[in-house]
Amino acid sequence: MHNYSTPPKEYNDYYYNHFKGKKIDDAADLHIDTLSLGINLHHDQPSQKRQDQCHDHQQRQQQQQQQQQQQQSSNVSPIPVSCEPPLSPAGSPSSSTSSLSPTTYKENGLTIPSTRIARNKSIITRKSSVSSPTQVTSESWEHLKSPAASFLASFASPTSPNGATMNHRTSLSTFDEEQQGDEIDDYVMNEIIGYGGFSTVRKGYCISNGQTVAIKIIKKKAQGHSCDMALERELEIWENLDHQNVVRIQKVLETDYATYIICDYCANGSLLQRLLSQPSQPLDDQEKKRLFSQLCNVLDHLHRKCNVVHKDIKLDNILLDDDMNIKLCDFGLAVYQRHSVAPTHLTKVAHPNNIPPSSPPCDTNSTTSSTAVGGSLAYCAPEQIKASHVLTCPKTDVWSLGVVLYAMFAGRLPFDDDYDVRLRQSILAGQYDMPASFSPELADLISHCLETDPAARYSLEDVMNHPWLK
Repeated sequence: MHNYSTPPKEYNDYYYNHFKGKKIDDAADLHIDTLSLGINLHHDQPSQKRQDQCHDHQQRQQQQQQQQQQQQSSNVSPIPVSCEPPLSPAGSPSSSTSSLSPTTYKENGLTIPSTRIARNKSIITRKSSVSSPTQVTSESWEHLKSPAASFLASFASPTSPNGATMNHRTSLSTFDEEQQGDEIDDYVMNEIIGYGGFSTVRKGYCISNGQTVAIKIIKKKAQGHSCDMALERELEIWENLDHQNVVRIQKVLETDYATYIICDYCANGSLLQRLLSQPSQPLDDQEKKRLFSQLCNVLDHLHRKCNVVHKDIKLDNILLDDDMNIKLCDFGLAVYQRHSVAPTHLTKVAHPNNIPPSSPPCDTNSTTSSTAVGGSLAYCAPEQIKASHVLTCPKTDVWSLGVVLYAMFAGRLPFDDDYDVRLRQSILAGQYDMPASFSPELADLISHCLETDPAARYSLEDVMNHPWLK
C-alpha cells in the first residue's frame, strides 16, 4: 500500500501544492473513492455533505433491519398460553432462567404436578467396539479345497486351541442389551443387582459427582399397551412420594429400546438378604422392632398423606441403606385408594351373589382394570385372592405387613408351599403355625394382622398403637 504521508514526486508538485491546505468544501463536487484501492486519505475535518450521506445510509440500514425483524416475528407462531407452565413470581438470583411454580398447572385438560421429573431422550455409549454378527475364522473355508480358499484363510481371525474365536466382540444384534461399562447420559452402568417381571436393576454411578446409584431398566419391546399404562402409573405415584424411607427417584431416561429409572442405591441390600445372613450377622429384637416401626411409618405416609396402597409389601421390596434404615421400593403395583360408601340393603338384595352381606365397605373399593392381580402370592391378602380385580383397601397392605413381621422373627414365611393351590387354600383359611418362641404381645399383633376377615383385621393405626411397638 502506498503511503501518502511522504512528499510527492516532483511532477506532481503542482497538483499537490494546489490542493494542499485547502478544505474539502472547496471541491465538494469532487469525490474520489480510494478505499477500494486500499488507500486511506486522512482529512482534517469531514465535510457536512459527507456526514449527511453517512447519516442517511445508517437510517436506511436501520429501516431495513426493522423490516426484517418484523417479517421474522410475523412468521413465528405464538406459543399457546395453556401449554406454558406458570413461572415463579421471583426468578432465581443465580440464574436468568425462570423456574416452575410450586403449584400444579394444567396442560390439555390434565393436571400435572410440579414435582414431575422430566424424561430425557438419551443414547447408550459403548466404549468397546462391535464387529459384524458373523465372525470370520480360518474354518470358514474348510468346505472349500482350493488355493484361493487357502489364501483367504490366512486373513481370517485366529482361533484358540479349543476352537473358539479369539478377541470375540459383541455383535450388533445385541447392542440394545446393556453391558457393564455402558454410559447413558451422566451415568455408567455396572453389574446386575436384581430382576423384576419386566425389568432389570443394575448398579451404576454418576460421572459428574461419583455418586453410586441404582438403574432400573424396563424394556420397551417386552411391553404392550397395558404395560405402558402400568409404567406410567408407577412413575406418576413414585415421582410424587417424598419420604425419608422411600427410595428416591432421581431421573428418568429413555432410549428407543428401554426406559431407565435412576434412583437411590441401598448398599445393604434387601431385608430378605439381611435375614438370610442372620447366622453370621444376626439382628437383635430391638433392631427388628426399629425396622418394623419404620416400615409402619412409611406405610402410614402412603395411606394417609398420599392416598396410595402399595399392594406389594414383601421382604424383597424393603431395602436397607448405608445406615441400616429401610427404603421402600417397587411401586409397580401401587394404586390410589378409591373411597366408596357401604352397599345399601337394596343393593344387597338386587345382587346377592356379588356383594356378600359380611363384606366390609373397603372390600368394594377396586380399580376398573381387567388385568390379572399381580404380586407375590405368599404375601397376598385372602380377599385379594378371591377378587378378580385389584382391591384398593389399605388393609391388604396390613396383611402383607403381618407376613413380613412373622418372617422377621420366625425366619420363614407363615404361608409357604411350592404348590400354589395348597398355598391359596392355606391363605384363605388362615392356617399357619405360631412359634412358641414369640412373646405374647408379638403373637397378638401378628394374629390381628393375619385376620382373614378384613373387618376384624387391624388397621395400620391399630398396629402402630399396639403395646409391642411401645
